[in-house]
Amino acid sequence: MKAAPVPPARRRGGLDLPTLLGMYLFASHGDSPLAWPKLKNSLRDAANKDPLDSLLLTVAGGTLLFYYAERGHNERIQSPWDALEYISTALSVGYSQIFPVTPGGKAIASAVMAFGPALAAKALDAPAGADDPSVALTAEQLRVQKLILEKLEKLASAVG
Repeated sequence: MKAAPVPPARRRGGLDLPTLLGMYLFASHGDSPLAWPKLKNSLRDAANKDPLDSLLLTVAGGTLLFYYAERGHNERIQSPWDALEYISTALSVGYSQIFPVTPGGKAIASAVMAFGPALAAKALDAPAGADDPSVALTAEQLRVQKLILEKLEKLASAVG
């Protein structure tokens, strides 16, 4: 009896694109912008700088990547709207009748499920520095506001 052939993505010793990318990211260091330490710090900074933008980018990017990875391979992905349904549920409750079937789709789904809920939880938080005017305002804006405050205080003391 002849054994069934193993699909290419599951062959031993074969390296697919997600595996190679993962190996590069974890092994790279130095001045490359894709070096893992720089990449993870950039992602953290972007998520803290404006959580809502980060969530929207995750949803939009995840939707497009998932759609392109799954279309033609997954009968439940007929349009980008189907991919949006899957990605948006993966960010929260994880309930959908759509499941990834390709290695790329599974990698995208894993990333969205790992980081998406944390982004969704912070989405309505104020951007970093919003509660500290010296960080949120430029030096010129702060100077003008101080001048306005001084004039208002002079007016208030003259009236009262």
